[in-house]
Order: sequence, then structure tokens, then C-alpha cells
Amino acid sequence: MFDRDAATTVEEPALIAHVGAKGRSKPVPVCFCFSCADHAIHDDLDRHDGTSSINERIKNAVSTGRCSCISLDPAGVCCLPAVRRSIQSWSAGSGGQTGMRRGDPNDTTSS
Repeated sequence: MFDRDAATTVEEPALIAHVGAKGRSKPVPVCFCFSCADHAIHDDLDRHDGTSSINERIKNAVSTGRCSCISLDPAGVCCLPAVRRSIQSWSAGSGGQTGMRRGDPNDTTSS
């Protein structure tokens, strides 16, 4: 990985988290404001029978203006769509078999 002028090289082992769209060797950040990675969301869904307490916490923080998505997220956008995608990927995988069904009143994936 290189900086803009390619004068400094940072080797992959020095990275704390994965940031690019292709790599999967490091935790994949989903919410930069609250340091939340995809595995944390999936673990949360497993622990709460398919309901994400992380999603609710982030939604509440966003609604009260306690987020910094524009400055912290490399895409410069709100993380809630990425959180929903992470929840959907869990639902599509083995975790979703015991998780929520479409139309579940406890579905917290919409903002």
C-alpha cells in the first residue's frame, strides 16, 4: 500500500484493519465512527437471535448527530447502508437460518 506520492510504503502486516474493497485478511470495517467491523456485527446477530443491537446503537447515534461519517469513512457517506449489507450477508449465510425472517417485526435493518 502506498501514500499519494508513493514515497512511503506500508506493508500489509502493519495494517490494523482492512480498508480496501478486495482484501479479507484483516477485519473489514463497516462503521468507522464507532470502530465496528463486519465480524462484530455478525457476532452481535448470533448473540441476539438475529437482532442487531449494534445497528440500533448506530442508528440512534446518527439520528442525534453523534457520528462523523463524512470525515471518518473513506467513502464520505453514512455507514448505515454498509451495516444493513453486513446484516443481510449474515442473514444469507448460516447465521440467518436461526435469525430473522422477512417481515419480522424485530427487523432492525432499515433506518
